[in-house]
Amino acid sequence: MNQYITNNQPNENLTYVLDYLGLSVEKFLKMTDQQVIAIVKKFADALNDGVMTKNGGQNKTSHRETWLRQETEPTKYAGDSGSKSRYFDLDVWAEKHGLLQFPKASRKERNSGLDSYLTVKYNGSITNNNKTLCKEENMVAVQLLKRVMLDMGQVSFNIDGSGVNIMGQCHKDFLSTILTESKRIIELKILNSLTHSFTNESTQVANSEMENGGNLAENVVNLKRWLLTITNGNQELALGASRVVSQMLQLISEKENWKEATNFHCTCKPVHLMAWLVRLVSKEGDTVLDPFMGSGTTGVACKKLGRKFIGIERESDYCKIAEARIKHCEKETKQMSIC
Repeated sequence: MNQYITNNQPNENLTYVLDYLGLSVEKFLKMTDQQVIAIVKKFADALNDGVMTKNGGQNKTSHRETWLRQETEPTKYAGDSGSKSRYFDLDVWAEKHGLLQFPKASRKERNSGLDSYLTVKYNGSITNNNKTLCKEENMVAVQLLKRVMLDMGQVSFNIDGSGVNIMGQCHKDFLSTILTESKRIIELKILNSLTHSFTNESTQVANSEMENGGNLAENVVNLKRWLLTITNGNQELALGASRVVSQMLQLISEKENWKEATNFHCTCKPVHLMAWLVRLVSKEGDTVLDPFMGSGTTGVACKKLGRKFIGIERESDYCKIAEARIKHCEKETKQMSIC
C-alpha cells in the first residue's frame, strides 16, 4: 500500500475508497495486513456481472478480451473460463488507473453553479396516496403547465426521480415576472373552470373575457379537448392533472415558496469518477462527446482536465443545469489559472 500513502497521508484514490467504506485514515493506518487484504478481496471480483464465458485459446479472443488482457498478462488466461474479473490483476489495474470505487457526489458538487436559480416543489403524495396514479397525473400536469404558461419560457418544469414531485425552476432575475403572470392566470380562473368542466358539462361559469382576446369558455373547451386527447379520454386522469396544475400555480405565485435551486437529476455521477473515465479514453486538448449528458458531470470533468466537451441531452431542464454547472467550473478553473 506504499504507493497510496505518502508521509502517512493517503493519496486521492485511497481517500475516496476510505470515504466510501466509512473508514478514517487513522483507523486504516492501524489495520493489519490481513485486514487490508480482506478489503482488497472485497473488490477483486468487481467486474463480475454474472455472465460466465470460456476462452477457447489465445487465437480465439475478441478485440475486447485482447484489450483487457493488455492491462495484465497477455498469455496467462488462454483456455480459461469465468467472469470478466479474471482478465484483471487488481494490483496491476489499481497501479495503472487507480481503484474503481468512488463515493456518490456530494450536495455541494451536485449543486455547484446553481446559486443563481430558484426552485419550487409540489409534493403530489400529500394529495394522492395512489403513487402510480400520482405519477400519471404529474406527467400530464407538467404538459398542461407548459401549455398554460406557454409565453413564460423563463420557468421550466420537471418531475423528480420519485415521480411524485413536480419541480419548477427559474433564474432569480425572472422571478418577479413569473409571480405576476402566475397570479394573472389564477385570476382568470382558467384552471377552476377547466376542473369544473370535468364535473359539470356546463361551462356557463366561464363567461368572462380573456385579456388577450377570445372568451374564457372557448379556451376552457379547447384545453379540455386537448387534455382528453393526451390522456386517451381518461377523464379521471385529466381532472386530477387539472387539480395538480391549480395547486402548482398557487405555489408558483407566492414568493416565499421559491427556494435555492438544486440538481434534481436522479443519478448524478461524482466528478471524480467521470474524470477517471475521461483520463482513460482521452488526452488533454481532445474533444469528448457525452450523448446522454444528464446534468453535465462529464462536461465538468472535461473542463477540469483541459478537454473540449460536447453534450447531448433530450431533457431541456437537465441541459440548463448542465450549462450552469459547466460554466461555473470554467469560471473556477480560470480563476485558479490566474492565481
